[in-house]
Amino acid sequence: MKFSIIIPTFNRADLLKQAVLSVLNQQNINFEVIVIDNASTDNTEQIMKGFKSNNLVKYIRNDTNIGMIPNWSKALYNHCDGDWVLILSDDDLLIDDNYLYKAKELIKKDSEIIIVHANRIVKTEIKEDKTRHTLPEVCEGKWMFEHYLENQNMMFTFVTGIFKKEVAYKVNAFKTFDVVGSDTMEFLKMSLYGKVGFIDDFVAKYRIHENNPYFRFGVDYILTTNIETFEAPYREAKKLRLFDGQKLEKWKKRLITQYIESNLREILVKGKGDFKLLKDYVAKAIKLYPYSWYVFFKPKAIFRIFTYGMKK
Repeated sequence: MKFSIIIPTFNRADLLKQAVLSVLNQQNINFEVIVIDNASTDNTEQIMKGFKSNNLVKYIRNDTNIGMIPNWSKALYNHCDGDWVLILSDDDLLIDDNYLYKAKELIKKDSEIIIVHANRIVKTEIKEDKTRHTLPEVCEGKWMFEHYLENQNMMFTFVTGIFKKEVAYKVNAFKTFDVVGSDTMEFLKMSLYGKVGFIDDFVAKYRIHENNPYFRFGVDYILTTNIETFEAPYREAKKLRLFDGQKLEKWKKRLITQYIESNLREILVKGKGDFKLLKDYVAKAIKLYPYSWYVFFKPKAIFRIFTYGMKK
């Protein structure tokens, strides 16, 4: 059993070095590190020369920046020799030196496992959040799919998410290049093909950059293109006939509504008084997804919308 840890990178040389070293600290496991550089213009290439003599590390540099998800896809389909894959962002870290070993031991217990994930620390620019998720050590993937985001426990933590390469290939994972939520999309699709393992340890540190708001992509993108995050898993589940049609439709509407509400909160908190952005978002969301109307009329939302407009 071999693990491939893919580290996509662009212009984060110093953080990248930390990420690579955190993976190289993994103990008692057969693994490789694949650093795929999306045409960085900083000293990334120089940093990676320091790992040249380490036969565990592959360094691939693109001639031009091909985009974030195409970069992941290139590593997965063209350079990955492992049976199991973890995609680790260049600004994230593994903090448990035995995580891959623990994952291997869990996988050995149940041959139907196709995803393993674990707890992680979320680090923002002002604090660290160490919220522990409580999940079964092994559960049916379709159970995880069905109850996804019903509460804070029911989610995949991408920074820790190890998936079986064979299943990723089966669902053509990371071949939809224009969906920013592709990590969620692909894990949901893959979960339909087996069981999900969970390790109840904090194994990674995930960095969130506050100055990079989601709505920078624009209202049309948020409410159309990126909805594929949930539409694609819906179609996969429908194809496999794993759920009653009515239940599956309800699942899709619930997740799209939660997604709309989440983006509303982000606009209200980080939108800097851009009332046109807020107005366009509310109008288009209700037009495209009329079943989501009530998220805009919750007391807290009404108050925030009103005060947001007054600021303008």
